[in-house]
Amino acid sequence: MSNFDPATHRMVPEQRWFEDFRIGERFVSPSRTMSEALFLGVGGTILGIAMSYGAAALIHALKPASLPMVIVYEWWWIAGSITVLGALLGALYPGLTAASHDPIEALSYE
Repeated sequence: MSNFDPATHRMVPEQRWFEDFRIGERFVSPSRTMSEALFLGVGGTILGIAMSYGAAALIHALKPASLPMVIVYEWWWIAGSITVLGALLGALYPGLTAASHDPIEALSYE
């Protein structure tokens, strides 16, 4: 596809930052959705790790001898993998469901 550039009075090729990929012949999933899910999964992992340090500091400040809390670094990649996989599967399933419906029929109920 092309877009009109008013400065040069020409059609210029459209720049696509997120290309589509195909799963079979029936479903086209925009990789933008998948990259957003990946970003949210990685961001959630980083936020969760930061919050665990905050919780450890808060517990130590409020009740120093009550609950020892140890942050195990070996579990970071496991937790991150589960989070990213869950985010990607969570973004893929609604896309597969929506691809099975006719867009014209879905919009007719609006």
